[in-house]
Amino acid sequence: MSMKPAIVVVGYNRPHALNGLLTGLLVVKYQHTEVPLVISIDGGGDPAVTQLAEAFNWPFGNKTVINRPEQLGLKAHILACGGLAKEYGSIILLEDDLEVSPSFYTFATHAINQYQTDKLVAGVSLYSYGTTENNYIDFAPHSDGLDAYLMQFPSSWGQAWTAEQWAGFEGWLNNQTGNEKNNLPPYIQRWGRNSWKKLFAQYLISSGKYFVYPKVSFTTNKGFAGTHFALHLTLFDVPLYNGAPLTLPPSSEMQRFNALFEMEQATLDKLNLTKQNTLGNKVSNKKIEEAEYDLLRKKGLIGNSLVSKWTFLAKYKCHNYINAIKLLIK
Repeated sequence: MSMKPAIVVVGYNRPHALNGLLTGLLVVKYQHTEVPLVISIDGGGDPAVTQLAEAFNWPFGNKTVINRPEQLGLKAHILACGGLAKEYGSIILLEDDLEVSPSFYTFATHAINQYQTDKLVAGVSLYSYGTTENNYIDFAPHSDGLDAYLMQFPSSWGQAWTAEQWAGFEGWLNNQTGNEKNNLPPYIQRWGRNSWKKLFAQYLISSGKYFVYPKVSFTTNKGFAGTHFALHLTLFDVPLYNGAPLTLPPSSEMQRFNALFEMEQATLDKLNLTKQNTLGNKVSNKKIEEAEYDLLRKKGLIGNSLVSKWTFLAKYKCHNYINAIKLLIK
């Protein structure tokens, strides 16, 4: 069945960010004459967000604005929006701090149709990592001539699901025992209760499924301050791709990475590589923390003072102040 995904935009209290995303959607290349747009606004936010959504003219199809009567919070709001895949057959979910490539819809539609029946695939990412989320170091898949790879890590900066893929996650969510969190890497375990991504990471690991990631990015995270980060952070802002369509291989041919952004052993064996050659020597946690801090300092995101290091630990790494205190006094 050929999928024509709806675009679901998530907003709350950032009218400037929402306006930027919606404006960007107007210059996108759409191969379908009817592209549904849903703008879902969490309750209790800035009234200007609702006004902007209501006034926005969408010339490519039907526009629906959902005003949540109460504040759900980021996790519950994203889970509610993901459920729209059951209504539309497939969706592309975009939070308001994203910028999109003019060809993002073409890629997403192609990828959804390519992997909709693939039992190994739990979703499609529109974002391509240049920096890891665990150690904040440069990341790139091995050059193998393919345009995509698999990672057992959920995408949250532009992602697409079919109804069946979302139903798989939802079914797991309704039947989880709570022990699944023990399989998570420590850095994901530190994420707070408001993280839907933490739940989806548990699902991927426990079910043996993956997200498909392109090797170029069709979205970028502009890093506006919000629920997870109190400060503007551009660490994950990457160049947007608007070139020739990608050739998407079967999942059986793609490189596979785990939730630590490490290449899995089966892929290493297939490429005749060693983990040391591919990923570099492992360093101690203390050196990793120093490297993370130094990287942000060099990029001008934080300064050299103790206050700056506190900001780094609390806002960028730990996501909560208690863990930041523990690291700061080491």
